[in-house]
Amino acid sequence: MPRNRNRRLRLNTTQNSMMLRMISYVSILVAYGFFFVWQNIQCVQTGENIRELEDRMKKIIKENNRLEFEITQLKAPYNIHKSIKEYNLQMVAVRENQIVKLR
Repeated sequence: MPRNRNRRLRLNTTQNSMMLRMISYVSILVAYGFFFVWQNIQCVQTGENIRELEDRMKKIIKENNRLEFEITQLKAPYNIHKSIKEYNLQMVAVRENQIVKLR
């Protein structure tokens, strides 16, 4: 009888180690699956962030171009003279004798 009992104990130990090995493999596989899903979610979120930043950058560039055009218009001599008359600044051109030339 003791031999039979030892054999059963060996089988149980073998079955237990096999079961433990299977549980380990399944756990690793599940962990890999979770990591894969998490990684894909991060990629999608990063892509959405990039798209939002690109849209924001396009709006800022458009606004910058509009402001540069406005500055160019405001610097134009015609618009400067128009503003002087509009706000009654009473500015006049300099006379020749008011100019001091430096050597």
